[in-house]
Amino acid sequence: MRKTIRIAALLLTVLILIFTAACGTAEPESSATPTETAQSSESTTSIANPWTDYGSIEEACDAVGFDFTYPEPADAKESTFRAMEGMVEAVYTASSGDTLMFRKGDLSVLGKENQDISGVNTTYESVQSQDIDGSVVQFKGCGDEIHLMIWQSNGFAYAVYSTAAYTLQQAQYLVVMVE
Repeated sequence: MRKTIRIAALLLTVLILIFTAACGTAEPESSATPTETAQSSESTTSIANPWTDYGSIEEACDAVGFDFTYPEPADAKESTFRAMEGMVEAVYTASSGDTLMFRKGDLSVLGKENQDISGVNTTYESVQSQDIDGSVVQFKGCGDEIHLMIWQSNGFAYAVYSTAAYTLQQAQYLVVMVE
């Protein structure tokens, strides 16, 4: 009986080694040319980045042809300013790692009157709408924590997004300060 167990254990070990070795082998690299790869049904296509980086918000605004005013965070350690056709963006990163993004887009260029230009693809459990200075502003977040504000005013779409949570009152203040 012990001999049978030893033989079974040995056979099992050999089988495990064979399957493990087969899984660990690398497949040979494809010899297909880039043209052949692009035509393959499994190919991936990348979209060109529409954003252009600028050294300041003023330079980014000059590129799109409109002004953008917002409250600059005092604790920002990094900032990025960029623009694309019809839209400008300012992103600030605090020393804590939290990010605060402001966007403004010209609806005559972007189209669609009710466009959400935030680029945030999160579904929030809490969505509140309020009229602020004649614009309907959507406040999105989790419970009492607001992370995203979107609205349209005077032919422009706006978005403010933060990884840090704001109270509704803080979020309302940000909206009023953005032009």
